[in-house]
Amino acid sequence: ATGVSAYGLRARFASPAAGTVSLWNGETQITEGKPAANGQEVTFDLSTVADCLTPGSYTLKAKYTESDNMAEQTAEVSFTVAYAETEKEAEESGEQLENGIYAESPTLTAPEGTQISLSNGPDAQWSDELLLPTRDGTHTYTYYMKLENGTIAEKTVTLTADTMPPEVAEPTVLVDPTSAVITVTATDAVSGVMDIGFKVNSGEGDLVIEGNGDGSYTITGLIPGETCDLTLIARDWAGHTTSVSFSLTAPQFPTIPQTGDESRAALWLAMLAFAGAGMLLLRRRAHN
Repeated sequence: ATGVSAYGLRARFASPAAGTVSLWNGETQITEGKPAANGQEVTFDLSTVADCLTPGSYTLKAKYTESDNMAEQTAEVSFTVAYAETEKEAEESGEQLENGIYAESPTLTAPEGTQISLSNGPDAQWSDELLLPTRDGTHTYTYYMKLENGTIAEKTVTLTADTMPPEVAEPTVLVDPTSAVITVTATDAVSGVMDIGFKVNSGEGDLVIEGNGDGSYTITGLIPGETCDLTLIARDWAGHTTSVSFSLTAPQFPTIPQTGDESRAALWLAMLAFAGAGMLLLRRRAHN
């Protein structure tokens, strides 16, 4: 018996002697032994599903399993197992953005009367629906569909999902006694960065934070010598956020030297330059 099968095939052998005959795939026995009389025809019905014959080419052997004097007598059958053809497709579901990007790992639901799995073979776990692995970006997934008659089809689906929060580089901060300028670089390769916001956690003064339109933000209302704690929050279009917490310490105004005291003036300018550097402490947190 030779040919292509998506489900099963029938193999017949003429037994030259009495004994028990079974089919073997290499060194693995895949059928129960069948008793056969001398000259009797033995028939084996194989299921590619039940006998775990995944697509590929096979040469099976019929062997006597309980007859020492016929142990070397074998017969072969060759065939090819192919995936079934079907127009049925698993249905996609999950939270999607307007551009079709999924904001989470999508779910596949099997058509009525079928089951699906991410693998095929003895260890395949068949179910009515499955959650695709968490992968950021555009990927093609291969899944398998078991049809009503037990045949298995191989299917693919290409999806784009944004499952990761934005990336935020370490902010650059310049501080003077009453204000600060913070430059932020945030990126999200899949859905893009929707907005950047700030939260004042603690500190004296009425802070005002305004965007400058170039990725930098001006913070006014700092009190010289005081420290305030803030959190920068970058959000992508899928709703994932990355937070960066930092502290700003506004320097004190140095005492202005008297006119004509060049040595004190030089020292004052040096102190002002040093104070302008400010103090920045960063702590990073990512939230999905």
